[in-house]
Amino acid sequence: MDYFKEAEILRELSMKGNSQTKLAMRCGHSQSYISNKIRLLKFTDEEKEVIKRANLPERIARTLLSIRDVEERKRALSVIIREKMNVRQADEYIDRVKDSLISKQNVSRETIR
Repeated sequence: MDYFKEAEILRELSMKGNSQTKLAMRCGHSQSYISNKIRLLKFTDEEKEVIKRANLPERIARTLLSIRDVEERKRALSVIIREKMNVRQADEYIDRVKDSLISKQNVSRETIR
């Protein structure tokens, strides 16, 4: 079972009145494990399909979610796949993307003043 399917099942169980803490105890995992899985469902359907086809590790997928802008995230996803990045390389690349986005925001704010 892929991690998106597991996330969907966990979300369904949590929507049936089970707290993430209760689910975690029943499944033998931590609450953060449950939370991180469910968070994967924030990807668009298109992103999920691309991630599945590329067989990206869950760790890279979770790190990609730290890029909140969907279009920027899609661009980063494309680069990670094209460059066949491993987890460490993807982490470093995503950090650079986020730093660049923060710099652009700061420049925009200063321009407005």
